Amino acid sequence: MSSSRARPTKRQRTFGAATEDDDPNVHLSQGRYQNPVSTRSVGGPLPSLTTCCARAFVKHLEKLSADQYAWEAVLGWLKLIPEPLVPKLFAMLKAAHPTLLKSEFIVCNFMRGRILSLTSDLPGVGSHTIQSISRMAPSLTELHLNGFPKISDEVFSSTVASLPLLEVLDVHGCNRVGALTAEATNSHCPHLSSLDLSHTSVTPVSLAGVLQNCGRLETLKVAGMKNWTDATFEKLMTALVGTPLPNIKKLKFSQLPLSDNSVAPLLDLCRNLRSLDVSFTLVKNPHKYLVLEENVGQTLEKLDMSCTPLTSSSLFATVKHLSGLRKVLLGAMGSTGSSAGLTAATMTNETLDKLTTVFMGFRHLETVSLVGNVKLGLSSTRSLRNFIAEVGRRCKKLNMSSLSHLKSSDLESLFPSESDPSTSPLRVLILNNTSIGDDAAPFIGSCEELEELGAASTKFTTDGIFAIIESCKKLQNLDVTSCRQIPILDRRRIFGVGGI
Repeated sequence: MSSSRARPTKRQRTFGAATEDDDPNVHLSQGRYQNPVSTRSVGGPLPSLTTCCARAFVKHLEKLSADQYAWEAVLGWLKLIPEPLVPKLFAMLKAAHPTLLKSEFIVCNFMRGRILSLTSDLPGVGSHTIQSISRMAPSLTELHLNGFPKISDEVFSSTVASLPLLEVLDVHGCNRVGALTAEATNSHCPHLSSLDLSHTSVTPVSLAGVLQNCGRLETLKVAGMKNWTDATFEKLMTALVGTPLPNIKKLKFSQLPLSDNSVAPLLDLCRNLRSLDVSFTLVKNPHKYLVLEENVGQTLEKLDMSCTPLTSSSLFATVKHLSGLRKVLLGAMGSTGSSAGLTAATMTNETLDKLTTVFMGFRHLETVSLVGNVKLGLSSTRSLRNFIAEVGRRCKKLNMSSLSHLKSSDLESLFPSESDPSTSPLRVLILNNTSIGDDAAPFIGSCEELEELGAASTKFTTDGIFAIIESCKKLQNLDVTSCRQIPILDRRRIFGVGGI
């Protein structure tokens, strides 16, 4: 490709934008990244015969459906597929041919078994399709309905009311789901263990009955809820007075304008919590209630406090006692919806030095995210290098995206050293929107277990990326979006360039 060809404007994703987990309009059939990435298959066990057959069927679906005689036979064969294989085949068809899956075809062939997942990616799915789910009542235990903004609360509530065996209910992104569906869940789903109401219209007080009557509930997700405030949340806490929630292990309260006044009393009821997500909230002082000996601090395995207005002292006071953490996400600390950037940032080099010392003693820590902490490395990158050497290289997943001061030489700490001669176990390394380039290739290449690398909007050239691919034999997903030193047409097929 000629170097004189016009280059597109460089697109950088603002930290704090909705992710795949939070945006109901994202196509759920897409992979981890929003932008296309280059992928390859690496050596592994041969696929099973059922997988090979499913792949062949999916590949030739259009041809088969065009032949009326063959299609009639196919419809008969589909009814003979064992129920445990139905969700797998359906998922493959949704990913490859979403527009070909009409409502009648879905209802007649895939509404059986224990698990069903429907998303707005399927244009054939409407209210009638949702209502037809009731036919699965004798067996359905797991239901995912995601991204249906126009289907009414009445349709969802009548469907849920007909499914007494439900254990998992996910209506993420169904904007009109509200009090009726919450009441149906409360009254008709006694076995429920996981509930995702993110981006719906359910009010806090509507959850009271669910929390009181669904005694097996372990996971509750309520991210991005409109009109949730400390005032409306107080009504829920009033209704829950004297109601302990010992089985709740996972809470996601992301993208809610809730402060410590709401979060603290709720956590006091959840004494066995394992995972807490309060990212994009107004929480400021979790150390005052999260790490008390009689509370949940010692049992936490995952903590996400990204984009919260915590000061450095509050952050350090919170995490220093959470020695059981396996996953900690501390992106863009200090930033909120109304305050972001260098002025609002609270994580400094000094903060990182303290966290590094603490995390060195966390034996189970596997995942760390520092994305978007723009003050890190501002005057010196010594703290970043030390963090990578003492903590980062021991993790399985490390996200240091949007750290504008991070340099290629800082990644030298990924190399084995005298104090730690072992190879880094890193499997996922995300370095998007940083200043690293080809000089970092040997350091990244030393991570022999690496399976996924994010290098979007960096200074890598094709030569540097080739060196990493050559060294990291297990690398399967590689994002080089907006790397201007790599030809545009090569970015999505980088594994296939040059015979690699």
